Amino acid sequence: MHFRSGAATACWPTHHIFRMNAVLWAVGFARLIGQCLLCLLTLMGSAWAADASNQVSDEQVYEQAQLHMRKGETKEAIRNLSILVERSPLHLGALLDLAIVYCQSNKQQEAQTRFDKLAQFSELPPAIEELISYYRENCRVPASAWRSFASTGIGRTRNLNQGPRDEYFYLAPLNLTLQLAEGTRPRNDGFKVLEAGISRSSSPIGWYGGAFIQQVDYDVSNDYDNLLGDAKVGYRFKKDTFNVDVMGNISHLSLGQKSYLTSTAASISAMRPVSNDGSWEAGGAATLTDRNYLTMPDYRARVVDVRALLQWRPTADLRLLGELGQIKDTAMGNRPGGNSGGEIFQLTSQWQLTPRQLVELFHRQTWLSDQSAYSTAFFGDVKRHPHTASWNAAWRYQLREDLHLRLTARYVSNHDTLSFFNYQTSTHGIALEWWPK
Repeated sequence: MHFRSGAATACWPTHHIFRMNAVLWAVGFARLIGQCLLCLLTLMGSAWAADASNQVSDEQVYEQAQLHMRKGETKEAIRNLSILVERSPLHLGALLDLAIVYCQSNKQQEAQTRFDKLAQFSELPPAIEELISYYRENCRVPASAWRSFASTGIGRTRNLNQGPRDEYFYLAPLNLTLQLAEGTRPRNDGFKVLEAGISRSSSPIGWYGGAFIQQVDYDVSNDYDNLLGDAKVGYRFKKDTFNVDVMGNISHLSLGQKSYLTSTAASISAMRPVSNDGSWEAGGAATLTDRNYLTMPDYRARVVDVRALLQWRPTADLRLLGELGQIKDTAMGNRPGGNSGGEIFQLTSQWQLTPRQLVELFHRQTWLSDQSAYSTAFFGDVKRHPHTASWNAAWRYQLREDLHLRLTARYVSNHDTLSFFNYQTSTHGIALEWWPK
């Protein structure tokens, strides 16, 4: 609170107080003291009211700026933060956010200027100093819209061939109990993996895309060595209050040096804010996929996947996305079991623990049902009802600006009405990622 001494002293009396009798003097003095106190309280109340008004206004501007940051609206965020920093130069949170937004907008000079101002303040919290150091390092050179990476790693997989959990299984129509052949029993093996990719991002509006390739070589089970190639292109735009994303994708998988699966997909998604602060978003997505199993033409299928989406993003460091929907899998050939369909639930989360540490978690469950019996000759009139659940986790640590360490873990479990298809599999791996500028 700021007080103007001139205005305050003007409230004090300037005339002399002549001698009177004791009663009149006391009354006059009390009256003067009361007037001065009333004047002082009026001035203080005005100052407090002005400060409170500015404080509310600053909070509203800051909340609006953070809302624009969450939506990826960098221009609007920069405008609001600039107004707030000019109005309240000691608002360090706004100054830090302004520097970060400038950095993310490839305006390195403006970002460094704000970081220099922050550095002038002593006794900053260690976490803030680490954040400033991280962004200073990553804002030196303007970032390209195109990014590439390469990685190498090792790992181990348990039950890589998804062999049944039970070594023996019973065939009711034949009244026989069979033992699995050696090659179909669960196999455990180590592997080496090489990955490379290039991508172009545009957030929140514009074209994006990329290509990815992965080679996995097992130590012993060479018939399960695989090569995956994937390419996608998409376009993001705004329609009224919705953020719309349209994408096309094609991938090819070779297994044991033989072409195994070619998949093409087209998808569209739309989401809009459903809370005042923009932290909650809701929408939907639809995907049409054609799966062509090159060595098994009868297994070719066309899959329609429709989902409802709900996303919570309270801060720029935490994101949680839930998906619930329906799958319709239409057989294009004489596939055992015929058509199938059912429900899908998916949960994705990303948490930036520190500027150098990122945790990603992914969980998916499907409940599908075949339209007809899988094989009456071997299993009788039994339809498959697979319930598949998978958990994926990844921890990334930035060793330096262009080098990341990645630890991954994956677990998959399938429960089926036919015990022959019950299995569990898991994978653990470690890799180094190189992101050149």
